[in-house]
Amino acid sequence: MGSSTPKHPGYEEMKDTPWIKQGREIADIGGKGVLENYNKVNVFDEPTQASLEARNNAIYKRAFDNMERAYTDTMNKYNAKNYNQFGTLNSTPSAYITDNYQRDFQRQMDDLAYNQAVNYDTLMDNELNRRYNTLNMYQTLYNMGQIPYQQDVQNWQIRNKNRDIAYENAKAQQQAKMG
Repeated sequence: MGSSTPKHPGYEEMKDTPWIKQGREIADIGGKGVLENYNKVNVFDEPTQASLEARNNAIYKRAFDNMERAYTDTMNKYNAKNYNQFGTLNSTPSAYITDNYQRDFQRQMDDLAYNQAVNYDTLMDNELNRRYNTLNMYQTLYNMGQIPYQQDVQNWQIRNKNRDIAYENAKAQQQAKMG
């Protein structure tokens, strides 16, 4: 039988395009970012806590200082007014006025101290949210590697089909020789 069976050509694999190559690079960046950050998300080490506390203290120190200045100014005005009106600072009406103002001021200072503690928690929550957002961004970048990965899987399947084709071609060639 002198005729030979035609060979079945193999399938061609898809080459990386610039877009696919970029997808691989972005996925690599995302993977590195996830690995570098996943174990740091819920960990607030001493330097981080000190930084947040310093920021919070700076904000509220200014507020406390402003309130103390306002308190001193107001008390000086009350004292001058009471002394001019009553001739003393120890009269019942003047003591009543200053005592009310002092109680109101103490309540404002207590509220400010409470707000400072709440704000520290808010700063911690904001920092935690930034960390989760960063981790999510890296996860998104990493997930962009699915497109190149799917291409790799399809190329792997083509290589397997080509092995089958090569086997069938060799088998047909062998049968043609025997034949």
